[in-house]
Amino acid sequence: MSKRERITIVTPPDKDIPVVWEVAKEIIRAEEEALARARLEPVKVEIPRREREKTETLDKTDFPIRGDYTLIEVVGRRGKLRELMIMSPSSAFSVLMVTDGKRKMERSYSELVTIGEELDFVSAFEKNGTYILKIDSIPWTDEFLFLIHTDTAITFTWLYAIWSEYIK
Repeated sequence: MSKRERITIVTPPDKDIPVVWEVAKEIIRAEEEALARARLEPVKVEIPRREREKTETLDKTDFPIRGDYTLIEVVGRRGKLRELMIMSPSSAFSVLMVTDGKRKMERSYSELVTIGEELDFVSAFEKNGTYILKIDSIPWTDEFLFLIHTDTAITFTWLYAIWSEYIK
């Protein structure tokens, strides 16, 4: 309400006009103050862009490895390993898993058999002469690396992985 508008105040006969007038002036001051506050600079709010999920897979059969072989390498993106499966005719291999610059796992297959008994996300076992390693549900924020190491040449029966990367 602007100051130029005229206000008519009707008071009951038993009320004092100066008291009512003071109350009316307080109401007008409060309205003007509220209007002044409403005219302040607009607040800038950044709405984060929604990430798009991109699914990646690796599927190799009868794949020979000698030395180090990088199965998965993601840098600069958030993501999650959904499932990784290694099937081999030999248990003479080891793996290295790095998330966000930290070595999370660097173990031989035989160590993973023991660890798998204690952890939900790792399973390592032998079935019909095939050594199987399964790892799942590993999230990362910025970097993920999974590497297989062998000292001798091994032809892996199956190497499979599925993971999600989140792209802005």
